[in-house]
This record gives sequence, structure tokens and C-alpha cells, in this order.
Amino acid sequence: MKRFVFFMLASVALLGAFVSFSKAKVNSAESKFVVDAVHSSIVFRITHLDAAAFWGRFNSPTGSFAFNGDDLTVDVTIDIAKIDTANKGRDEHLRGSDYFNAPEFPKATFKSKSAKKTGENTWDVTGDLVIRGQTKSVTLSMTKIGEATHEKAGHRAGIEGELTIKRSEFGIGTPEGLGDDVKLFIALEGKA
Repeated sequence: MKRFVFFMLASVALLGAFVSFSKAKVNSAESKFVVDAVHSSIVFRITHLDAAAFWGRFNSPTGSFAFNGDDLTVDVTIDIAKIDTANKGRDEHLRGSDYFNAPEFPKATFKSKSAKKTGENTWDVTGDLVIRGQTKSVTLSMTKIGEATHEKAGHRAGIEGELTIKRSEFGIGTPEGLGDDVKLFIALEGKA
């Protein structure tokens, strides 16, 4: 009888340990998503002549993002040649040496280093933003928009965030006519 009781207690303990281990594995599982360039946007806003604002975008961003428990990692690359302000002449000027100098610095990147969970689906994500060869540490306020599985599109998730940077800190353009503050809006859809 003592052996039976011991066997039952040992079995219950092992079962409990297995369940705890299984839960830990589920909770620590990483969900990684590759950015869908067609359904993702990087949009910017800047003032002109202290009178009005104009908007532009960088088409077809690439990269990935991942959820791991309370953590969020983000890795995004922008092709400077894909800047789009709905004006061909202005776009070419922005790609040139006065502004982004795309021939010498064809890519801009953001790679997260840490994330602080600030709510159920929100994080402050800190990382390195590299534009025109200049690297600055910035923090994006990010929100998970949702997650779903579609019959044809597969498993998807979306995040969005925003931040304001100083154009002058990255050596982009001259002060004349343009505001220094540039608002960036990042909306990423990813496929698992």
C-alpha cells in the first residue's frame, strides 16, 4: 500500500511538472512575422515654409517583427529610392545629395534593442534608427492591431507606431523652408 501511495504521489508530481513545463513552452513560444510590403506603410509628415504640412511615404518596406511573451522585436528596412510624395521632381530631389543621398545611402533601417510593455497590446520599442549613415537611438510607441488566419492569406498580424525625429540630426536637407520635426507613422502587416 505504501508503494502504491508513493507511486501515485510521484505520478501526480511528474504530471504537474509536465503541465508546468508545457505551459512555459507555450508562453515562451515566439510568433515571428515577415513584413508584407504590399500591405505595409511608412508615412512621413513635415511642415513647409511654416505655413502647411505635406505628406509622403516610403513604398514597399521589408523586414520582420516578432512577439515573444511580453516582448516585441521589430526589424524594418526602407528603400530610399521608393520615396513617394506624389511629385516626381520633388521625389528625385529628395533622393539626391541635398537630402537622403540615395546613391550613397540607399537604405534606412530600424532594429529594436528592447521593448517595454505598456498595456495589453502596446509597447515602447527602443532601437537604432539609421538614416543617411547616421545612427540614433529612438523609441517608438507601438500597438498590436490584431492577429488572424485567412483562408488564402495565411496567418497574419499587424502593428503600428509613430515617432518624431529631428531631420537635422540625420543631415537631411537644409533648414530653409522645411521644419526640423518629421513625424513618422509605421504600419506593418506580417505573415507568419
